[in-house]
Amino acid sequence: SLLVDGCGFYDNQSATHGGAVLFAGSTQRVQHSVFVGNATRQDGGGIYNDGLGNGDASISIAASLFTTNTAGDYGAGVGSGNYARPEVSGCYFVNNRGLHGGGLADHISTTRITQSVISGNLARNHGGGLYARDLSPLDVENCIVAGNEAMSVAGAVRGYHSSPRLTHVTMFKNRATS
Repeated sequence: SLLVDGCGFYDNQSATHGGAVLFAGSTQRVQHSVFVGNATRQDGGGIYNDGLGNGDASISIAASLFTTNTAGDYGAGVGSGNYARPEVSGCYFVNNRGLHGGGLADHISTTRITQSVISGNLARNHGGGLYARDLSPLDVENCIVAGNEAMSVAGAVRGYHSSPRLTHVTMFKNRATS
């Protein structure tokens, strides 16, 4: 497994997944790091975590900042897919921009987010703050989801064929414009 500790990722680009970092099929830890201004044409502007269809990919992201990252599709801050298992704790997702899930997005993954702030993110379609799709168990606990915007549906959190579970989450000033 890889440990990313105290690192800065600024203005990186990818034509596919993971504007700054792509993790695939392994166990990773990211802590005390910043992801600023990274971009991808597809998923995961800051980080993309790919489970490779077998559930072997787990990532722990703690005490990190994701800001002004962009994604052409899912998860401008962090995107996960193909049975990945991300756990996020004590992180800030601020002013990221994507098609679905301005802050974070799941696609067939199991994501747990605790004690984090998801604020000021924009989705050009669904889920300004968070987006979970296709049976993705999204568990959000003790978080603040505020000031996010979706240009279609669900300014704060969108579950599409998925049922996010929110516990002790404070949500305010999120909006969907259509």
